[in-house]
Amino acid sequence: MEWPVVLFLVLATACGVYDFLTMRVPNCLTVPLILAGLVYRAWAGDWWGGFLGALVWFVIGVAMAATGGMGGGDVKFMAAIGAWAGVYGGLMVFAVASLIGAAWATVKLARLGLLKQKLLYLLYWCGSIFTGVRQPLLVKMPEEGVTREAIPFAACLAAGVWVMTAAAWYVRY
Repeated sequence: MEWPVVLFLVLATACGVYDFLTMRVPNCLTVPLILAGLVYRAWAGDWWGGFLGALVWFVIGVAMAATGGMGGGDVKFMAAIGAWAGVYGGLMVFAVASLIGAAWATVKLARLGLLKQKLLYLLYWCGSIFTGVRQPLLVKMPEEGVTREAIPFAACLAAGVWVMTAAAWYVRY
């Protein structure tokens, strides 16, 4: 394994662990990771692919952050993954990270006793979207003062990086 890939894995793991412990991803990890990814891609002869990957995944991350789906550190971490892996590699990491995050959220909601309520609300929402008819609400809406249980998505992204790196290594060798 090349040393730049090892550097990427170490920094990505640091972002994931830090997010898992503190629910934030510091700029001192993400910004150098973005810059190192762009330098690596330029050294490998594909600067444009790294730049485009960082830009696309930054824009997607901003859109998700605007809806409350993630924080700013997650957005910059996604841009860093895009800088290293490109648009399509970032897509694969994001897909794996989303599956990991969905499994984690399901287990967390089940442990808190909220899984049934959230699934019924999801069914209500899907029924309203697909039929265009507001269905009768089967569950009580959450009150304003209730805090949401968050999942540290950068930890899921870091796990996705490891899964996709292992898969790429397996396919290559």
